[in-house]
Amino acid sequence: MFDSSPRYLLLPRDEAVPASFFPQAVHRESVSVDCEIVLEYDDERDAIAVMEAISPDNAPYAEAERDGRKVIVRSRSDTCPQMLHTMEDLLACVKVAEETVKASR
Repeated sequence: MFDSSPRYLLLPRDEAVPASFFPQAVHRESVSVDCEIVLEYDDERDAIAVMEAISPDNAPYAEAERDGRKVIVRSRSDTCPQMLHTMEDLLACVKVAEETVKASR
């Protein structure tokens, strides 16, 4: 599971970020990119329909869960370009699912 606790550090422009701020993975030159997208719908039926539509496309690159009217998608990648490609693909699938739900009303 992903660590959901955000870490923010505000410093004056001329002050360097202390090494202790970063997790050990950064010091080993190994970084992962985490992303969470929360999609909120007008009703629970829409959220269920979108969740069911995107579920086959998620694995193994992303995981999704539904919480009432929300669909929460989380992903972890080794590089920023990999995350970009994963999210572009996922959001394209979400768009098609949303258009299908809208057209079926």
